[in-house]
This record gives sequence, C-alpha cells and structure tokens, in this order.
Amino acid sequence: MSAKNPNGELPPDILSGEYVTLEVGEFKNAYATMLHVMAGKLPVAQGFEPGSRTLPGLGTLEVEDTLFNRAMHTAADLFTDAAKRQSFRWRVVVVMPIAEDRKYRKFRSDDTGSLHIALLTAVCQVRGSRRTTRKALLAPFDVVFRAALKAVEDWAAANPGLLKRH
Repeated sequence: MSAKNPNGELPPDILSGEYVTLEVGEFKNAYATMLHVMAGKLPVAQGFEPGSRTLPGLGTLEVEDTLFNRAMHTAADLFTDAAKRQSFRWRVVVVMPIAEDRKYRKFRSDDTGSLHIALLTAVCQVRGSRRTTRKALLAPFDVVFRAALKAVEDWAAANPGLLKRH
C-alpha cells in the first residue's frame, strides 16, 4: 500500500465511487493509533507486507517498508469495513494536509496535534473520490468546516455553562 495511492484493497466498483464519511470518534481513534505507532508507543499490527502488488485498473504498485506505511496499516486495520479503511487512508493522505494549511492555524494546535472539533468534522465528512484533486477539494472542505464551526458556535452560545477552558 503506497501513501500515494491507498486504493489497494477495494474492489474496482468501489474505486469509482466516493469515499465514505467517517464518524469523528472512529477517525480520531485510528489517527491517534497511527501517531502512536509512528512515535514507537504502539506496536505495528501483524500482516504488513512491503513489495509490489498488481491491482486491477491501477497497475503495479510498490508498497514501501516505511514507518508511515506501517503506522497507516495498523490504524487502517481498526476499521472492519474496507470502504472505511480506504476512506481513512484518503483522509490522512489527501484531506489532513488541507487542515494543516495556515488558513486553519488558529483551529489546531501543532504542539499537541489537536484539532478544533469543526476542523476534525470537516476532515471526516468532506466528500471526494480518488479523482478529486486537492484544488477541487479546497472549497468543499471550507464549506463543511464553516458549517461545523457555526454549529459549534451556536451550541456554545446556547450552552454557556457547559464549556470548560483548558
């Protein structure tokens, strides 16, 4: 599985469709697992096999033995559903770099690796397919983020006593 094209295990009929949305909690759990594997705090899951793979419609793909690929394998294995596994991989490789853009700097902490719930929601819910370019994804990502941010702000205004500052 290459980080450049993580579509390796899906049947060809799923490849032409959109990636499924993920629940914030399941994405957060898998992403935290990935970061912990990369930091050496968790072991790599069994079954990671680097090497060449020939995939229908995609040709031959080289799966490199890197810490990132091992961590991605471990985190993606938390999803029992193949479509969710693929969606997670796509969201880490393609969507997370958008959230890391300076435009969203005030909505994340690079020191702790945390994201504002609206930013995390946009990562989990923005729609796209393997044909969606980064450029084409920017506006829809921002629309989902702004809608989630408004919902969070509305909830906070309606529930002022429930928020605690850290």
